[in-house]
Parts: sequence; C-alpha cells; structure tokens
Amino acid sequence: MDQPAPEPKKIRAFIALKPPPQWDEALQDLQKKLKTNLSSDAIRSIPVEQIHLTLRFLGYITNPVAEKLRLILDKVAKSSPSFVLHFDGLGCFPRVKDPRIIWAGLKCDNTALAELHQNLTAATKDIGEPPEDRPFKPHLTLARVKNLEPKLIPKLQAALDTTGFTTPLNWTVNELILMQSQLSPKGAHYEKFHVSQLSNELD
Repeated sequence: MDQPAPEPKKIRAFIALKPPPQWDEALQDLQKKLKTNLSSDAIRSIPVEQIHLTLRFLGYITNPVAEKLRLILDKVAKSSPSFVLHFDGLGCFPRVKDPRIIWAGLKCDNTALAELHQNLTAATKDIGEPPEDRPFKPHLTLARVKNLEPKLIPKLQAALDTTGFTTPLNWTVNELILMQSQLSPKGAHYEKFHVSQLSNELD
C-alpha cells in the first residue's frame, strides 16, 4: 500500500519592518520608564531584538508558498521608495482601561508607509490568513500587560502621556522583511526568512 505523502513543512510567517540598531537604547529606555512609573510586575517588556512593525500577519504557510513570497516581496519593494519614520507617542490596545499591549506609535512624513502597506496587502491577499479589516495603526509593541491593578490605570495614562524619546530619532526604512515566528514555552522567537530592498529614492 502506498504511503500517504508527508505534510509539507510549514512556517509561521509575517511581513515586517525592523527598527535600526540606534533605536534599541531609546526603546529600552521607554520600557524602563514605563516599569518605573507603574511600579508593577504586571508589565512584561518585549526583548528589544524582537521588536518590529508588523505590516501583514500570514500565519502558517508552506515552504513553497514562502519561496513564492520572496518574489512578491522583491517586486513590491522594488516599486516602493525608502522613507523615514518618527516616534509618535505611546498608547495601548485595546484601551487604557483594559490594557493588554503597550506600544510606541510611528508616523511617516508622507504617504510612503501607507502605500507600502496597501500594495503589500493587495499583493498577498490570497496568501495565508486574510488581511485584517481594521485600520492600519503603525506601532512597535513594547510590552504586554497582565492583570494590571485598576488603581494603577491613572498612572498608566500619565506614563503614556509623558514618556517619550529623550532625543528625537529618525528611522530610514530600506528593507521589507519576511519573518519566521517560532513558538516555544518561553514565547515567540523571530528570525529573518527573506529581506527585500526598497528603492533608495526618498520622496
């Protein structure tokens, strides 16, 4: 009797942008200030090397699909100019009164990021999980919150309102990255699967 064909190997994948190394210290400083201001162990900071801006979560895809994505990302990146991002304050999901995620917002001086996200979503709409239907909010997840005491909510709001980069930093985006997420009891670990270079022309 013929043996059934083995299941194709799959990876858990997403498409992202990675902050430059010069942002590491500033992001860690934000995390430290948040923990100090809240005086709580309910906040778990994300390791700085894992921090990223997610453009599209794909879920589990087979290796052949991942290889196809390399070509798609190269094509999208080639038609997308490099652009600059700036820190745009802190916030949380889903809301301050019931926080689960604390993030650092990002803004772009032009429409390059929004257009990249739109083009990428269109090019990958039939791959992996369906694109999210909620508005795109560019952000970097800094920490996850568990069981924050209600009495600390006002302190959280104050920390969100007053904590920021000590020195303004720019992030010139030159790369579009297909990331592989590996889950373990210690949490997710991310590795670069493919990197596509954006056009080097800044708008």
